[in-house]
Amino acid sequence: RCSHSIPRSRRLRQAVGKLLADVPDVAAEPEELTAALAFTVGLQDPAWPVEEDPREARVATHEAWRIFLSSLARPRPVVAVIEDIHWADPALLELLQ
Repeated sequence: RCSHSIPRSRRLRQAVGKLLADVPDVAAEPEELTAALAFTVGLQDPAWPVEEDPREARVATHEAWRIFLSSLARPRPVVAVIEDIHWADPALLELLQ
């Protein structure tokens, strides 16, 4: 948890909020969604802790990525490139399904 993660998480929160501003049916709160996305890339915003139960954290992060990618894909097609898929862990494979 380095000190530069807080500004990064703030920028991430702003970017996700901007993306979701035009998506009326998003079930998650933008702050919770951003916290889950940030957690998957190694950032944690102290204001929005991620679930401590690993199963609940996995569910939250999978839902966050589903919402995020669906939001990106609404106005235009999206291609996600996963390098070295043969090294993917079961959690990533579950997310991709």
